[in-house]
Amino acid sequence: FLEEIIRPYYQELGFNPPLSLKDFRGNPLPPKPTNHPEPAKTESIYQHLQEYYYHFDQYARFLKPTEQILEIKRSEIKKYVSQEYDEQNRPINFNHLAVRQVDIFCRFPHTDVAKIALVDTIGLGDTRLGDTQRLIQALAQDIDFILFLRYPLGERPWDQEDIRIYNTAFQALEYKLPLEEWSFMLLNYNGTNADKCKTFENLRVREGIKVKKCLTVNCNDKNEAKQVLTEVLSYLTNNIVGLDKQYMNA
Repeated sequence: FLEEIIRPYYQELGFNPPLSLKDFRGNPLPPKPTNHPEPAKTESIYQHLQEYYYHFDQYARFLKPTEQILEIKRSEIKKYVSQEYDEQNRPINFNHLAVRQVDIFCRFPHTDVAKIALVDTIGLGDTRLGDTQRLIQALAQDIDFILFLRYPLGERPWDQEDIRIYNTAFQALEYKLPLEEWSFMLLNYNGTNADKCKTFENLRVREGIKVKKCLTVNCNDKNEAKQVLTEVLSYLTNNIVGLDKQYMNA
């Protein structure tokens, strides 16, 4: 926890990293840097570090000398993967700050498909330090196919965060396999944003976002979601051997 989470924040902010968790908890947090060339980024990073620092006692019980695997009920999942707020918009839960990974197991309703896993990676709009590297590692080592999901809203189509997450996925493959050969783009249709979905699709290639197929899907509709899975599995059935061979050769 100290090496993977805390130390990168100190280094990014130009502080001397703590030598132990006792050192981290027992000493005052250095003041926020001033006159930084990227003030907004510095503010975001410092606020994340403050969250780890000021609420340490509320999640420290999960930090053990050896990696701890905790089995929880389905009703408790939210407590360990997301922040919760009270009526005054104050954070009330900090368990997730000590969680490295969450694995959720369930029965898959389609018995003809065995051992399928969905890896829900973080987006890159408000990431903590280290999240990008963990995303790259997951894409490079654990994932056979990528689904980019975008919800077309607002006036501006593709922005810098879209480009960034695409480039991050591209980087994960290290030029061993074209990203467009093993990814789909899903544009989330909510019943009223058809024009925006069409605009996103028309401008996608111009922005350098290349995928095998771009689908406009109502993600709240179970039948449409099922059709996406069917298309993905069909594509992998016909192409996974060739893709794996190309990847292994590289």
